[in-house]
Amino acid sequence: MKKIFTAFFFFFIISGIFSEAYAKNGRSIISFGSYPYTKDAKKAPMQWIVLNVLPDGSMLAISKYAIEAKNFNESPKHNITWENSDLREWLNSSFISSAFSKSEQKKIKNIKVSGGDNNQLKIKGGKETDDKVFLLSAEEAEEFFSSKKSRKLYPTPYVKNKKILMSNRGTVNWWLRTVGSRTDNGNMYPANCSRTGCMTRVMTDGTVYFNGTMIQMQGQALYAIRPVILIEPEQNK
Repeated sequence: MKKIFTAFFFFFIISGIFSEAYAKNGRSIISFGSYPYTKDAKKAPMQWIVLNVLPDGSMLAISKYAIEAKNFNESPKHNITWENSDLREWLNSSFISSAFSKSEQKKIKNIKVSGGDNNQLKIKGGKETDDKVFLLSAEEAEEFFSSKKSRKLYPTPYVKNKKILMSNRGTVNWWLRTVGSRTDNGNMYPANCSRTGCMTRVMTDGTVYFNGTMIQMQGQALYAIRPVILIEPEQNK
């Protein structure tokens, strides 16, 4: 199994405990926190897919639905990484304070997250970060969701009512924290990355798009946010 997170997670992954926990527990769904859900932005409990359970009972979980639609950064930034993005700042400040009560916030563990290197395109991401809320990397998206079908994401009515790009079947693109621009014969690929910077995403059909997408799309449809958190074992009792 590939290295997914750093620090104490690395030991559990290479020892095989993570994969065993996943096989034993399957894709359980839990409710934790609340966020605007209805078309008129009324809050409802958030649902989370349990990706893995640590030996101490802590649960690594990702939102079941697209909970928000935003730019990865609110202004062009050619050297964009997860570390220096507006989206990371928003998730770990405004989002966490509005989506979780004080007691719930205490149950969300800090986790050391790798900086988002693009190993397929041989591009370095940013520095390792210490976050309570984060996004999957491109490799993690393929690791935890092994098929395109399983990676397809549907929005809440609240997100669907926003300016978000959707497929004919109602699925949406969702951001990942892996950097996504590269140089081809001196030119950035995709070409627009030279203007705004690019990050990877999961496409509406479930494909992980390593080449990258513009981080800021003013006047265009936005992409979805699918946060990941690590919850203290008390939530399992």
